[in-house]
Amino acid sequence: MALMFRTDDNQQWRMAMNNEPFFATRDPEGFLALHQATAPDPATGKPNPQRLAAFLKAYPEAEKYLKWAAQKPAPGSFAGATFYSINAFYLVDGLGNRQAVRWMMRPHDPFVSLSEEQRQKADRNIMFEGVSQRLAQKPLYWDFVLQLAQPGDPVDDPSRPWPNDRRQIVAGTLEVVRVEAQADGPCRDVNFDPSTVPSGVNVSDDPVLNARSAAYSHSFSRREREIGYGKATEAVEKQEVK
Repeated sequence: MALMFRTDDNQQWRMAMNNEPFFATRDPEGFLALHQATAPDPATGKPNPQRLAAFLKAYPEAEKYLKWAAQKPAPGSFAGATFYSINAFYLVDGLGNRQAVRWMMRPHDPFVSLSEEQRQKADRNIMFEGVSQRLAQKPLYWDFVLQLAQPGDPVDDPSRPWPNDRRQIVAGTLEVVRVEAQADGPCRDVNFDPSTVPSGVNVSDDPVLNARSAAYSHSFSRREREIGYGKATEAVEKQEVK
């Protein structure tokens, strides 16, 4: 889920959230190492055990993620999915006091999963079509929930979720009443860089957050260039310009 808030003085707060509560590794280099370690060996079609073992020795925190990912259910709808900031930020008051937070968008709809057989047969647009059908009945809602860190909680490591007993505050509720096509919708030409924050919100020193900012910028620039040259056919719903 990506969101952009505008303040009364025209500042922006952009969010890019994922439907998983934590990342596999503590730093961006680990993302590449994970990709390499889990890549299928051409000879067996499965990851090389020695390569995976070496990766887990360097990034032991990833074992927790791999076990979680292996059993997590496939969502059958965006409507019932929870979306997480994963990275931590700071809320800053007028005196400069800081409170580390993470947040989630918690749905009012129940989570609905797909079986493996359903997932294999599903059309690639099933999630988007499901939202359109659901909105034809009534709006969708997500609560914007802040999770407050306590002293000692890891702020700069997105592979370590905070305990569930940390205080949570419902700061607001998102209401979705309609959908618009990507081709000419308001989100197409926005870089949802999660490091774009207004006064009163500071980014943490999380290295993955910094890497996301750079990666999103590069991706956005490439997409805009492709649109300009008539190559991003799915983004604009037009035939490719030869």
